[in-house]
Amino acid sequence: MTELNVLPAIPLMAGNIMLVPHVDLPNARVRPLRDCQNQGVTGASESFASVLHHNLIDDAHLFVTRLDRHAEICGDLVLVALRTCDFSALVRSELRLFEQGLSLTAVDAALRRFDDPQWRPYNAATVDALSLPGPLLLHSSHQPGLPFASFNVPPAIITTLCDAEDVVKWPQQARLQLNANVRGSGKKSINMTHQLGKRLQALLGCGGKSEKGAGRSTGAAIGPERQ
Repeated sequence: MTELNVLPAIPLMAGNIMLVPHVDLPNARVRPLRDCQNQGVTGASESFASVLHHNLIDDAHLFVTRLDRHAEICGDLVLVALRTCDFSALVRSELRLFEQGLSLTAVDAALRRFDDPQWRPYNAATVDALSLPGPLLLHSSHQPGLPFASFNVPPAIITTLCDAEDVVKWPQQARLQLNANVRGSGKKSINMTHQLGKRLQALLGCGGKSEKGAGRSTGAAIGPERQ
């Protein structure tokens, strides 16, 4: 499963298994789970433990996910989840062999993380559409409601930006991605549009605003939590 250690721009092969990302990061869109399952195995690293978690759990038949993305558990563990009624005893036996090969050190680290009273299992952030009026005119291109914002930005500008934990650069696709991470219980989503607008303003050194918040004061607080 070492293929999971990179962010796939295209579906990747893990052995003979095609991993199809549930969230298409470069294009900032959510693939229908049916399409993922028709093409291979759902790669859920960008949807597990996020605002897409419950749809994934309810509708996916089989998915693979790293646990260090949104769940913030452990970078050395991979979760393979499937509905046992849909798969043969042979497949379930192979998964048990896979489980036996997991690092005990990684499992112990995950258990300690579970016991940490400060740990919150979900990234509850959502981001609406964003626009930046100038001097560089930008309109977000991501599917609203995801825990990040994506923008079409000239590659020459992308390469000048400083590296940061919440910044993902796609110079070949001329895309810039800003991630939002706010911890929660999974019961409510938290709108981080205003915060990412300010983050983009600071990153590019120019003014920005949320399309949803147009006409409101630039000092607006975090958007309301949504059920």
